[in-house]
Amino acid sequence: PERVTFSYGAQGKPECDGLFFNLSHSAERMTVGFCADGPVGLDIEFRSDRLHARDIAGRYFSASECRQLETPDDTEFFRRFY
Repeated sequence: PERVTFSYGAQGKPECDGLFFNLSHSAERMTVGFCADGPVGLDIEFRSDRLHARDIAGRYFSASECRQLETPDDTEFFRRFY
């Protein structure tokens, strides 16, 4: 353990001696991904109608992904989001 070093890449993703990893948690669930070839990203979300999904999409999703979500109907929006 003394020889294990952690650092952070340019986008803030954690690295450990050349092993890239990422984790996500929501409610009582957690997932973790590892990759030796480069950065890895993942995300999980507990399904909740109280989630500020439109705000999340606007902040983190690409323009193309946001266009795919466009609908005035909340039920349809959540279906597409999840």
